[in-house]
Order: sequence, then structure tokens, then C-alpha cells
Amino acid sequence: MKKFISFLIATNLSAFAGGMGELAIVESYFNSFANKVLNDSDFDIKIANFPAINIYERNDSYLIEIEVSGISKDEIEIELVENSILKISGEKKSRENEKLISAEGFFGEFEKSFSLPTNVKTSSIAVEYKNGILFISIEKSKESNSRVIPIN
Repeated sequence: MKKFISFLIATNLSAFAGGMGELAIVESYFNSFANKVLNDSDFDIKIANFPAINIYERNDSYLIEIEVSGISKDEIEIELVENSILKISGEKKSRENEKLISAEGFFGEFEKSFSLPTNVKTSSIAVEYKNGILFISIEKSKESNSRVIPIN
């Protein structure tokens, strides 16, 4: 079962979803399933056309490591949405005037959004691009951004 799930994750489901509502719905359900079964972190992960990614939890921070070989840092955009969602997007362009006969990587536009845990300092987000790998570091905060609201 794990091999099958790994295959589904590696398969680019979103490439087929353009204009096809049924497949977009299936992808949405699969994302939900993958988060419940495969994801034991505080991050809500969407599975789509995206480079390989690793997320590490340290004592005082999180480290997101994304393999973006063949993509310049100018072709990658990182956005913090509503101070709680980290959105990473970009494009890996295919080679022009060459016929591709075998491919294990991906080409095209990509996007991934992470719902950040409540215990992070979004002001501390730091990004480094080195040797085809994007490193995103986010410090943990001592306090949670959530609070209990009393009922009057």
C-alpha cells in the first residue's frame, strides 16, 4: 500500500486537472487523505506538480528543503499569505528544440501552499538558494498565535 501511495504522490495528478472538474475533486480528496494518513507534522501539505520537498523540525525552528535544480531563483516566488500560509510557486522550463525521450523530473509551472503551524514567528522566515536547493527556515515562537476566547 505504501508503494502505491508513494506512486500516487509522485504522479503528477494536477497536470490532468486543468479544465477537468472531476480530477480536481479527486486531487482534493487525495490531498486530504494524504494529510490524514501520511503527514504527522503540523504542516498542511497539498500534493500537486511540485519539486521534491523535505520538512524538518528542529528544537527552535522548522526547515523546508525544496529541490529546485534547473530553476533559477528568479523563477521562484515565495509569498506569505494572511500571515499563516506560505505559498511557493515558479516554473521549470523545458529545453527548446529538443525531443524528450525519457523523463523522471517535471517541467512546467508549480505551486504549493503550506498552512503554517501556530507556533512560528512569520517575521523570521529566511530563504537561501544554494546548489539547486531552496532552504526556508522558520523560527518557532515561545507562544502560540492562538488564544482561547471566553464566552460571556
